[in-house]
Amino acid sequence: AVLPPLLFHTPVGSSLYRSLVWLITASPCALILATPLVYVSGLSVAAANGVLLKGGRTLDALASASGVAFDKTGTITTGSPTLVRVEDLGHDGGSPSAAASDSRHRALLAAGALARLSVHPVSKALATAAPKDGNAEVADFQMVA
Repeated sequence: AVLPPLLFHTPVGSSLYRSLVWLITASPCALILATPLVYVSGLSVAAANGVLLKGGRTLDALASASGVAFDKTGTITTGSPTLVRVEDLGHDGGSPSAAASDSRHRALLAAGALARLSVHPVSKALATAAPKDGNAEVADFQMVA
């Protein structure tokens, strides 16, 4: 891998690639050496196309997959959920009263105060949507993993 670039002024990348090919085909342990290279190559190609995989097991699972399903919200592809609607389960569904609106505002305020302390993507979406005009605070918060 070192001599061709020094002696013949060939590119280092292609010289290294050819050396690896020769090593894998000439070695009695070709299968043992080739397997990790195939995984690294597959993960590299996926990353170059914007797909991040956790490792070789994920690559194996994708190889045997017959289909992929995505939800209509796009949270699988973008990873950024947003709060769209708040429903009051105690409300009868008629016209919203001022009391129901105030109750919904206080509930969002409390939920937002809790969500600001969490690292979960849904909590981040809730914290972003929570009203900023209140002064709800959370004491003695402990995150449990």
